[in-house]
Amino acid sequence: MLLAWSFAVAVAPLAEPHWRAPPECPDVTGLLAQLDAHGVALDGVEIRGEVTGAANTGYRLALEVVHAGAREARSIDARECASLVRAAALVVALGVDPVAEVERLGVPIDRVPAPRSLAAPPVPTSPPRRGDDARRDPSPRPSPPRSRWHGWLSLGGGVERGAVPGTTGGAAAALVARRRGLRLELGGAWLGPRDAGIDVGGVRVQLGVVTVRGCPELVLRRASVPLCLGVELGAMRGDGRDAPAARTVHALWVAPTASAGVRLGRGAFGVLARAEVAVAAARPAFELRDPGDPLEVFTPEAVSARLWLGVEFRILR
Repeated sequence: MLLAWSFAVAVAPLAEPHWRAPPECPDVTGLLAQLDAHGVALDGVEIRGEVTGAANTGYRLALEVVHAGAREARSIDARECASLVRAAALVVALGVDPVAEVERLGVPIDRVPAPRSLAAPPVPTSPPRRGDDARRDPSPRPSPPRSRWHGWLSLGGGVERGAVPGTTGGAAAALVARRRGLRLELGGAWLGPRDAGIDVGGVRVQLGVVTVRGCPELVLRRASVPLCLGVELGAMRGDGRDAPAARTVHALWVAPTASAGVRLGRGAFGVLARAEVAVAAARPAFELRDPGDPLEVFTPEAVSARLWLGVEFRILR
């Protein structure tokens, strides 16, 4: 007589981590990839994580891990979102199987600190003392992430009036060091050639400058307002035209500058619009001197007004 036995096996699905983060951050797939790299099996592990913040202010992770009836909750701050994902995977790996994780990392056992229990801290049985000790929060508050300098490359173009004849266009570039609330710039600009003339001759004028700026930057979520003061040093070139013995001359250009702009940015990319004025400390004049008395052909205005529009890319973290 044959007896047929049947077994019904119920397999519970593995619980996927509950993970919420801004769009620019790695999603739950990225977290699962990091957990897999640590060899963490999610069977019996409950993970809840929520990332808040932005690229220009830093990010904060509120992480909760439940395993084998024990619970651990912690808050982690980082400048980069990807760092929080790696940190979350490491916390889970150390909580689930600290010995396996230490062996994977290759850390000498005598340098491994005693593991912190995932269980909640015991509840005190004695009533708290009155006064300052009773009002003091026993849990340490995480300090905000320190602001660090980042390197950016700025490229743009614009229009100008005052330094050269009429209205002209130009191009600008700058190396920018930024941190929250402050930016420092080392840049250069070129204002395209324009013609000025009188009956007996003319001149074609263009300007190239190197500029140093310091900018307090008012940060408003994803927008900021840089207010800059600086100085520019360069050469104004004049090419004589339509006159006997016409030649090319260069004149020194020195001008303090002031500007205000609006910057819109997310992650490693930004767009910057800026209005700028430069006040000429000395205005070079272009004249016809031979033959006869000098005849003024062109003298720059006292103030050069400019509008710039450009893009910025982060090149150094």
